Amino acid sequence: MKAHHIGLLVTMILGGIILGMRFEPVLQDPGAYLFEKYDGMKSYYNFSYYIKYDKGYRHDGINYPYGDQLQFINSHPLYSQVVKFIDNNIVDIEDSGVAIINLTMIISIWLAIPFIFLVFRHYKIPVWLAIIATLALLFLSPQVDRFKGHFEMVYAFYFPAFWYFFIKWRNTRKSFWIGLMIIISLVGGFTSAYFVAFMSTFVLAVLLVELLRHLADLRSFTKYGLQLLAIAVIPLLVVRGYSLATDWFDDRPDNPWGFYYFYANLVSVFVTNIDVIREFIARQIHMGMQWEGKAYIGFPAVIYSIIVVFFPLYYWLRLKKAQWKWLFPDSGLMVFFLASVVVLLFSMAIPFKWGLQFITEWIPQIKQFRAVGRFAWWFYYVAGVSAVVFFYSKLISIKKSSIRYTVSGLLAVLLVLWGIEARHHFLSSTRNVENENNAFRYGQGEMWELAKAYNINTEDYQAIFFLPFINTCGDKLLTERGDKGFHPAMELSYQTGIPIIQSYSPRLSFSSALSTYQMMADSAVYRSRFDDMPGKPFLLIAPNTDLRGDEEWFKAQSDVIAETDNWYLGTFTREPFDKAFDQWHIKADSISNSLACDEILCADVPDAFIIYNDFDDENTRGGHVFNGASSYFTREGTRIFWQGNPYRPDTNIVYEFSFWVYVDHRTFNMPEVNWYELNEEGHRSKRQRLNNRALFNIYGNWARFSFILDPEPDKKYSFEVWGRYVSIDDFLIKPVQSNVRIQTGTMTTLNNFPLREFWPVPEQ
Repeated sequence: MKAHHIGLLVTMILGGIILGMRFEPVLQDPGAYLFEKYDGMKSYYNFSYYIKYDKGYRHDGINYPYGDQLQFINSHPLYSQVVKFIDNNIVDIEDSGVAIINLTMIISIWLAIPFIFLVFRHYKIPVWLAIIATLALLFLSPQVDRFKGHFEMVYAFYFPAFWYFFIKWRNTRKSFWIGLMIIISLVGGFTSAYFVAFMSTFVLAVLLVELLRHLADLRSFTKYGLQLLAIAVIPLLVVRGYSLATDWFDDRPDNPWGFYYFYANLVSVFVTNIDVIREFIARQIHMGMQWEGKAYIGFPAVIYSIIVVFFPLYYWLRLKKAQWKWLFPDSGLMVFFLASVVVLLFSMAIPFKWGLQFITEWIPQIKQFRAVGRFAWWFYYVAGVSAVVFFYSKLISIKKSSIRYTVSGLLAVLLVLWGIEARHHFLSSTRNVENENNAFRYGQGEMWELAKAYNINTEDYQAIFFLPFINTCGDKLLTERGDKGFHPAMELSYQTGIPIIQSYSPRLSFSSALSTYQMMADSAVYRSRFDDMPGKPFLLIAPNTDLRGDEEWFKAQSDVIAETDNWYLGTFTREPFDKAFDQWHIKADSISNSLACDEILCADVPDAFIIYNDFDDENTRGGHVFNGASSYFTREGTRIFWQGNPYRPDTNIVYEFSFWVYVDHRTFNMPEVNWYELNEEGHRSKRQRLNNRALFNIYGNWARFSFILDPEPDKKYSFEVWGRYVSIDDFLIKPVQSNVRIQTGTMTTLNNFPLREFWPVPEQ
């Protein structure tokens, strides 16, 4: 057996020993542990529920009754299909979701070893050094840190495997390697769309570098360039095409938040992870960075990167032509290194954050990968290999033994430091991964015991609703109330097969998300989601503490099944909510008949106490209309849409301000609405930002804001809105205890709620 093969075998054995020692309890019983009990719970649940209950490309365990498509919920879509096939046709593994995910993460780290080793050997690194460098590069990888969450990102073999296939194709031009590159891009893309984006971006960066190198002879570059373009584009089109073809929603958010927040920076890429050194550096400079941008490249690569930066400067100062061969011993590796720098700049949101944000507006697909800092992982792998190749080439080029010993010593120091960093990173990234799995082992756990003790027949219930209420809506509406209800709901759902109404997927369709929020609305609002669900009862699960007033009201509409020291488990139907809706509108009809009216406005207080603006004289081009002919619309910027004081002398009236805001898919965030109190000089003395995230009174794609103000004389107040694509309509100020009926445009409202005849909302 050649030394090369022995070295590969030794590296895999050593890597296996390291993984085996660290994960020994997990390997003995892989289903007994949860690597992460917070954000990672969602990944465990999505995968485990699908394996046990679902089929095809649908996941019906969340967002009931609509479900969701596997590609959009971090559910390892292709792998789920493979495991499901094995379960259906080979061996029963439907209750092994957690074990499969845990083992897959560990094995994926181990599978990266041969590809990293082969990349080093391709660049003529000796076996002994390739063994050391492979293990250091692997266990310092930022992907190892994903054991803390985002489990599909742990799959470390994708990067080195794709790169190795790329190297082989570039050197042989055999189509076999193109096939492997496309296959691994597709497999990665159907694991997570990020992987196909990683591969395509790297290829496009190589295309850019090669294009610049061949400017003098573009004709000879044409075939190679088109092949690169095909390798980059075909997997993207296939993954995207499949997602669109199998998706039953057409209103997913297309402007997610995060591109200009979750990016890499110099600190996240070049500052060591060793605590003592980091703490020292933190005392000198600001260490601000995002976890999504972490891609520390290791001490040898940092030194090499510094050399790369100052190398051309040195030759420029000496007025000499740079000797690039000295810096890049292998021209092919130089291309990959420069391409990885291009991708690194992209991971830092450069140049987009330098006043070029309009580019991501023109090409919104760029923002779909909002954790852009992850793209720095390419630079991590390429810079690490480049550093080893560079330093080893310098070592073997030195002929004088005295200097060679010195350089050998320096190289040994670099390797030792690299190993220390890798060990520290691996241990810290896998700290606290042995969390007991008491949620997703069928027939075990607190929720199973609760369901069993109270004879809950799963056939009797159609879905689970949990409190405290949390849900997402494309980074626009967002309720972050912790996981007190979410985790037991997932556990109960897995144990019983009963799906969950809520969803915490960032790519959830707007219509689904908004109708979920509507479940927590006031009685004046019709809960349209009930119309899409059959008549069977629902289960409600909630902790016995930490509920808001509206959550307590919702809980009161249910009948108790069980109440323990920690949990409330109840059942409810739609009838109490329909009854509350009917009662509100019966009362509204009665109130309306007793109000004094003018042309469009009826009220039980004088008109002087009411301020109303339907904005029908505004130019709404580009905006949306809630009621009437137009609305208040601003495409971008900050504007005051009301200023004044509703205070009336000799009164002590508290006022409600309310208005409707359109939930626009063209931007990721909701408009920011601020209330200001102005002093006698007109300067702002107080400010309050209205809650623009937890809004439950939903009408179609409109959300109702409300604000209570006890005005003071000799003051002035203003409402200011900031944002993009902001549509506001039906602005009403009225005394809290009053009733105001408005009939204008196409709708009649009472206290700024549409009356019964306008529910359910017609399609918009």
